[in-house]
Amino acid sequence: MVRDGVYLNEFTLSTNLKACGLLNALVKGLQIHGFCLKMGFETMVEVGNSSVDMYSKCGGISEAESVFGSMVDTSLITWNAMIAGYVHSGSIGMIHGGKEIHVVLIRSGFTCSSSETITGSLADLYVKCGDLFGARKAFDQINEKTMISLSSLILGYAQEGNFLEAMSLFRRLRELSSQVDSFVLSGVIGVFADVALLLTASFALRTHKTVV
Repeated sequence: MVRDGVYLNEFTLSTNLKACGLLNALVKGLQIHGFCLKMGFETMVEVGNSSVDMYSKCGGISEAESVFGSMVDTSLITWNAMIAGYVHSGSIGMIHGGKEIHVVLIRSGFTCSSSETITGSLADLYVKCGDLFGARKAFDQINEKTMISLSSLILGYAQEGNFLEAMSLFRRLRELSSQVDSFVLSGVIGVFADVALLLTASFALRTHKTVV
C-alpha cells in the first residue's frame, strides 16, 4: 500500500491489524505494528486496540499486555480486547490477569450494567477460572442476557456438577430461541448428554455392587 502511494492513517492500519488477528497472521501483524511504532501511530487508541486484539488472537498474550500497558488512552474496546485475550489464552495464571483488570475497571468507576459486552466477557472469564460465584455476580448485572453469556454459565455450572442450576439457565436459554444457533445448542446438549451417561454408569455400578 505504501509503495502504491496509498496514504496510511490510524484507521487503515487498525483495519489491517484486525485482519491479521482474524487470519492468525502474527508475522504480518508484527510487521504492521512495527511500522506503527516507527511512524508514531502507536499513540492512537484505534491502533492500540487493534494491536491488543491482534496479539491476543494470535496467542501473543505477553505482547498484548505490553501494548495494553503502554497505551496512554484506553476505551471499553481496549478493556474488552484484553479480557478476551486472557480468556482465549486458556492459561489460569494469565486469566488471573483478567481478574486484576476487573478490579481496575471497578476502581475507575466502571459499572457492569454500562457495557453488556465487557460484562459478558468477565462472566466467561470467571467461568474459565472456575469461579462461578464471580461469574454469576457479573452475569446477574447484565441487563439483557444473551445466548453467549447464558451458554457460558450453563457449561460452568454443569462442569461443577450443579445440574439443577444449569437446567434452570438452559430453560432461560430456550426462551431466547430466536438467538440460539445450532453450534451453541449442540455444545450445551452435549454437556447434559455426558452427564446423563455418567449418572447411568454410576447407577449401573451401584446396582451391580448391590447384586454381588
